[in-house]
This record gives sequence, structure tokens and C-alpha cells, in this order.
Amino acid sequence: MRLPARLPSGWLVLTTAAVVLSASAPGSSRAEAPQRYTAKTPLAMVSAATLRAAADGAAEGDVLMGGLLAEAFQFDLPPGGAKAAMEAVAKAPAGATNQEARREAAVLAEQLAPDFGSDAAVARNKALGIVTDLAMLGPFRDAGGGFASPLGPESPGRSFTDLKADYSWGSFQVRWRKAPPRYASAAGLPLAVFMTPRNESCSFVAASLMLERPGPFVVRLAAAGQAALFVDGQLAARSEETHNEATFERLAAQITSETRDHLVVAKVCTGALGDSGRVRLRVTDERGAPVPFAASAELRAPAKDARVKAVSTPLARTLLKTAKDAKAGGDGVSLAAIAVRTLAGADDKKSPSAAGFLDALTQDKTLDADRLAFLAWLTPKGANRTGRYGRARERATQDAETRDFVDRQLVGERLSAQLVDWAKLGAKSAGLDTAKDDAAMILMARIDMRLGIDAAKLGALRALVARFPKLEEAPSHALELIASAAAQFDQPLARRARAAQAARGEIDRSTVASLLTVDGSAADAAARRLVGGSLEDADGGAEAARMLIRINRIAAARELLRDLFAWAPNDADVTRAFAEALLAPDDGAPKGAAREREDDSARRRDVALSLLARARELAPGDARVRAELGLRNPSRRARKPMSVTSPRPRPS
Repeated sequence: MRLPARLPSGWLVLTTAAVVLSASAPGSSRAEAPQRYTAKTPLAMVSAATLRAAADGAAEGDVLMGGLLAEAFQFDLPPGGAKAAMEAVAKAPAGATNQEARREAAVLAEQLAPDFGSDAAVARNKALGIVTDLAMLGPFRDAGGGFASPLGPESPGRSFTDLKADYSWGSFQVRWRKAPPRYASAAGLPLAVFMTPRNESCSFVAASLMLERPGPFVVRLAAAGQAALFVDGQLAARSEETHNEATFERLAAQITSETRDHLVVAKVCTGALGDSGRVRLRVTDERGAPVPFAASAELRAPAKDARVKAVSTPLARTLLKTAKDAKAGGDGVSLAAIAVRTLAGADDKKSPSAAGFLDALTQDKTLDADRLAFLAWLTPKGANRTGRYGRARERATQDAETRDFVDRQLVGERLSAQLVDWAKLGAKSAGLDTAKDDAAMILMARIDMRLGIDAAKLGALRALVARFPKLEEAPSHALELIASAAAQFDQPLARRARAAQAARGEIDRSTVASLLTVDGSAADAAARRLVGGSLEDADGGAEAARMLIRINRIAAARELLRDLFAWAPNDADVTRAFAEALLAPDDGAPKGAAREREDDSARRRDVALSLLARARELAPGDARVRAELGLRNPSRRARKPMSVTSPRPRPS
């Protein structure tokens, strides 16, 4: 489907809504889903996938893939376009098939909400059935018994409801803690923020549920790594595959009971390869619709009459589809299965199978250029990807849309490989310098900004500003290019671009760093919002707080690090950063009497020294912590100066 090159941000909502309404209108025939998988522009590609997923009778894999493609291209679409696409899939016609998968599309859409961490976002998560009041316990080290071996509260004589139990080992504190509800979001609770160390360790996430009325319900678990689901003390389901992401729900259990109170526990383990560390629990009916319930991190005794049965999920059913389940030119079941494996991070990291499925499908000589190009786009390794792009272009003699798609992807590949001159040449030969669509404009700007020539960079900045005079309407990739280039040439423009990014919720540690020299107040606000609900790991929060220390916003840094230290008591970097903030001089706080200021400074110094000692316990090999602790501790005896003949003293 070809689309106009320049469209307002609401266009995608109107188009998908119109298709959904026409498909559900009385007496209307079933909407014909688009058959193409690739397109010249990201907007056209996402729109085709969305229409295919929203159509009545769409396969489960197509429904999941529609949301994943919108997520993959979210920064190339007009603002709100990706979220609108996912919501269109979720709001399919009443009575449409695959309601479970469509409910997951609604959860995926909520992940893109710009007001993450707010009370309104927490309320929306609860309305989707997401459990936001969670207790966490971990990390437990791998003792060599495997994923199924009992740990901590699983052990004989132990209980999940004993919230005062202490399972600490070595230097690591392992006790029950409450997760902040704003972090238990649609994206999943990020264990990397709260659990250290994570590699080759296991953690538990649990909640007590109080249903409004007894009856059958389903608990669903999305988790990275290996995962097990327990309900009322019974093992409901387990998966020893190691997934990298927790995009979709992989395990589910149906519970039948006359009791309204239940205990739900998820056990998640990370191997040596690592993963995103996300975990999400959701409570629904058998069709995926949320059921009324309340949750609590105060764990209570499980129900004794619960009958627990494992049930399948849309993700599990889709992953069963292999390259043999559908012919390449058929209904696309295999393409959707491979897309879900790769884009959702649902391939087993210990024994990946997506590469084999891709190879099996792409070896089919009857595969058309469109599908071959789509499979090339899904290919994770660059060498195989560019080779398949080349084969797809050879077959696209009568398919201009696929040819344009491949040409643009190859330009992007060269740019990613730092071959900027080659990318520039390829862009001109593909006609990108004269193309009128946003995607071509942004790609050309990326190339010009990477040439290392100020004149080219400034020209690209001016072209982007002329293309998107209203920054709030610019795609996120364009907005980032404008913000980064304007920091060199136009500081007021850079401030406006960063403000537009913050309004969309696009905040990470690099956002805080970019604001340090532009606007200290904005950097402070961005750091607070980052720690407020969008951290991927605890070290990112420590880094953001250190940035505030550098611009003399000491009180704000201390406030952020106080929360982080409570959340991540085993993270050496957070502990050391908190000590640095306490030792930093006050930043213009109200001055009291000199004696009071001295007493307060002495108390902070004592706490900071304790924190440095704790950081050294957690990271004994960190020379920086040892050196700073030795420098700041006056009770430490000074060593005698060494001579060239004296033996080197052992470090204490």
C-alpha cells in the first residue's frame, strides 16, 4: 500500500480506525488484509502490518507482529503513530478472533505512554490487569543445582509469607523488599534496577491477590531469562528457555477456587549471557480481559482449595510455528513466527532457532522479493542480512516498492558500519537526495551529520528545521538529530528540542547528559523523571545523579540517590555515588549557625564513610573506592614512605 510522503500524526489513527469500523459494520464483508510485508517508508510498512493485524480473522502471529513492527519503527513515525497502531490492533471488531493476542497489543501500547511513572500511568496499568504492588526477593546465587532446584523460600521449612526472613549471603543483602508501583508497569519490573548481581542468579517477585468475587481466573507471566510461575504454593508452569525480553506473556495458569485470596509468585533466573531483566504479572479471564482485583506486597497465606492448570499463551502458540508449518508464499505463518522470535526477544539464548528458521525460508527459490526482503530485515547478523538484501533486490525486477525498501536499508547498513562516504554514494544512486518523504530526508541528514564537516552538519540541521518547523510534530529520530546538532550551533533550539523529547517521555541518561550544558533546571527535571520510572539499571541512575553533582545540584542528587540506595542496596556504584553526594559541599541550602552546619557536615561525613566501606565490601577489586576510603578516613594510620629497597607493603 503506497501512502503520501507527508502525513499528520493523527493520520494513522484515522486510517486504522476506519478499517476497523468498516470491518465491524453490519452487513459489511470481511476486510481484505494487505499482503505486502515491506514498503519504501516506515509509515507505509507499519500501516500495512497494522491493517493486517486488525483485520477480523487475523492469525495470532500477525496480531503480535503488528504491534512489534510498530514498536520497531516507533522513532521513525510521526509522534503517537506507533501507539495508535497498537491501539488499533487492540480495538479490533467486537467478536473478532484472537482476543488474547489483542489484549497483549493493548499492553504493548501502554509501554509507549509518555507519562510513565505518573499516578495516571499506574492507574492505567491496573486497569489492564497488571499487578503493580509487588514484593521482591533476591538475588540468590546459582549453587549448581539448576533452575529447578529450590532456593530461599522454596526450601523445606521456609515460606513465601515470612517477610522477615533473611537469606543474605557473602556481602549481599537478600531480604523481602517492596517494588515501587510506578516501576511495575506494562514494560515489566526491571530487576536490573533492584537486584545486584544478576548474572547467574535467581530472584522472586510475588503478590497477594484479592479478587472481587471467587471464580476462574488466569494469571499470566511475561519474563526475561528462565521463568517459573507458582500459584497458591503450586508450580503452575515453567520454562527453561532463556529469553532476552519480556515483551509478551510466555506462561499462564488458570485457577479455579471458591476463595478470593491467592498468592502468586514468579521465579526468574538469569544465566551467564544476561537479559533485560524484565518481569510482569497480569490477572485476566480466559480471553485475556482484566478481572477486578486488588494486590498487595504484604504476602498472605495461599488458598488451600485452588485447582491450578497451566494454559497456553499467544506467544507460546506462535513460537510453535516453524519454517515447516507454512510454505513461503502461503499465509505467512512462518514469517510471523520468526518476526515474533526476533523482535520480541523470545528466542532461546542458550539454543537459538530463529537463525535456522530464517535460513530454511530464505533458501526457497520460489520466495518472492517482498518476503525475502522482510526476512533479511529480521536477520540479526549483518553479513547474512546484507547478503539476503542483495538477493531480494535481484528478484525485485518488477517490484519497485521492495527495491526502494532494500536500497534504503543498504544505505543504513553502510552508515552503521561507519562507511559514511559509501552510504552517501548509495543514497544518491537510490535517489534519496531528491525524495520527498520524511524517511529519506532523515536518512540524508544522518549521513551529512556523520561526514565530520561542520558545513554539512549545519546544512542538515537547517534542512530538518525547515522540514519540521513544529518540533512537536517531528519524528523522534529527526528530533534527536536536531537536538544533537543544535547543541553546537543553536542553544535555544537545542533546549526546545530536548523539551519536546521530554514531553514524549524520551528520557535516558544521555538525555540528562545532553542537558547539562544547555539547561541545568531541565537536567534536574530529566534526572528526577528518569529515576521516577524509566531506569533500565541502577547504574544509570547513579550516573544521572553524578551529572547533577557536576552542575552543583547536590540536594537533588542526594534525594535521587537516597531512593536508589533503598532500592538497590547491593549495587556498589549506587553506594559509592551516594557517598560522593553526601561528601559534596552544600549547593546554597539555607545556612544555619556555624556549629549546626559543622555537626550536619560531620554526620554526613560519617554516613559517607560507612557507605564507602560498604561499597568496598561489594566491590573489593575497585581501586577507586579503596583509595577514596583511605584518603577520607582520618583514623587510618599513615604508611611510612617507601624506599627503593624496602619491601612493598601489602594493601590492607
